[in-house]
Amino acid sequence: MLGSFFDESGTHSDSNGVTAIGGFVASDATWSTVEAAWEKELSGWSDYGVRTYHAVDCLWGNNEFGSPRLDQFKRHVIIYRLANILGDADVQAIHAAVYNADWTIATTGQTPFLKRYPKPYDFLFDNIVHDLRVWARIKTGGERIAPSFAVQEEYQDRSRQIYDAYWRNPAWKDFLGPISFGHPSQLVPYQCADHIAFWLRYEWERPSKEKITLENGGMVNALGNAVRKNGLLRQGGCWTLESMRNAIEQFNRTGTLETS
Repeated sequence: MLGSFFDESGTHSDSNGVTAIGGFVASDATWSTVEAAWEKELSGWSDYGVRTYHAVDCLWGNNEFGSPRLDQFKRHVIIYRLANILGDADVQAIHAAVYNADWTIATTGQTPFLKRYPKPYDFLFDNIVHDLRVWARIKTGGERIAPSFAVQEEYQDRSRQIYDAYWRNPAWKDFLGPISFGHPSQLVPYQCADHIAFWLRYEWERPSKEKITLENGGMVNALGNAVRKNGLLRQGGCWTLESMRNAIEQFNRTGTLETS
């Protein structure tokens, strides 16, 4: 089976922010190559206290990336090099995101929809599962995809319920393998997923008229470099008020989401 790994970003952000889930799918051979290059890069920064990549900490110099010797320039070097490891690899980026303010307006009073998707994460998780199946049908030549998500205690049980409901259908089971959950410190692919989830959210939250500077990460090109080879599977941006209302209308009419 092909391995796919996902993480979230923005689930604790303010109401005007973005919630996103992002990750990559690739063959075992590709993941082995990515892991070796990723670990080699991080090992070069071990004297600074770096062990595990976390995008938000690397950008802003927090936690493992908080050493005074690890200045902004060095942190940008780390981001740039890790993004290029992904950009050189045959990995497919898959993502989904929603503007939190639009979610709140669109879902107000939508009891059946909120029973199925209480939080934006639940809705985006469903998006990811649909996209994985669509991509598998078109691209894998019969190989199944085993999805794995970074552990999120608030959402894990609901995610498994959503996934298992699809997976019991033979038409889905032919393309998707069993779901699993893990911690970013355990596997490099989760750190790769953290990278794209954070930078997708970061770019969508960036004010449209904001001047791009070294300080705000604009020159790092962390998103563009990471998806350089195969691009983003879902073109376009976040779910907006109009598209959310359309999705809810469809859900109310059919009881399901065909988001892909």
